[in-house]
Amino acid sequence: VLNQTKLRIATGLILITVISTGATQIYKQQQKIVAQERNFFGYKAVVVDKRADVEMWAMQHGKTNHGYQIKRNGEFVVRPVSYYGPTSGIGRAFSFLDNQNSDGLKVAIAGLGSGGLAAYCKEKDQFTFLEIDKDVVSLALENFTYLENCPQHKIIVADARLTFEEIAKDENNKYDLIIL
Repeated sequence: VLNQTKLRIATGLILITVISTGATQIYKQQQKIVAQERNFFGYKAVVVDKRADVEMWAMQHGKTNHGYQIKRNGEFVVRPVSYYGPTSGIGRAFSFLDNQNSDGLKVAIAGLGSGGLAAYCKEKDQFTFLEIDKDVVSLALENFTYLENCPQHKIIVADARLTFEEIAKDENNKYDLIIL
């Protein structure tokens, strides 16, 4: 009987520890959320991770990150980061095409995320983002500054697969780069 009592107490303490640790983690994660939306396409949030004088703003769709932006000393930095960095495949494609074309690039991008690819936009470039979820568009415009770097950008709220099918039918719609 004494061993069963000790076992119940130990089990209870472990259970309390697990529950309180989990609740603390959930609370801490909720404190990082600055904006969130939920619709047919799922849950999306803008999450901020603060470290000293640097903040990392991230667009998350469920557990998947769809772009970051660094905020240093209160100012957003317009620079491609994470999987869009200058040494990534996308970065190298932009570098190559910029050297080949001084008249500006015509770029189509399936998916907006944080708008991070607009960091590559130059004055003469035309960037068209195809985004199926209007809430992603709102979150990107309200919480990130990448699109301000490319004032000539266009956002089409539509299914990119179907839109690209229509674009392909028009001989006048030619792109230097299509990013899927």
